[in-house]
Amino acid sequence: MLSAAVINLHRDTLTVTFHEAAQKVRSLVERRIKQIAAELPAEWDRAELLSQI
Repeated sequence: MLSAAVINLHRDTLTVTFHEAAQKVRSLVERRIKQIAAELPAEWDRAELLSQI
């Protein structure tokens, strides 16, 4: 099964975006960020750090 892709040409840059892959990668990254945040020292402000990511 093929995923839909968006192809964009802006100035001299061609970009191709696969939305399905992007959503999966984003989900994996967000999950990993939460895992790392849970391991930070208690005195660090997790909410502030997450807001900056």
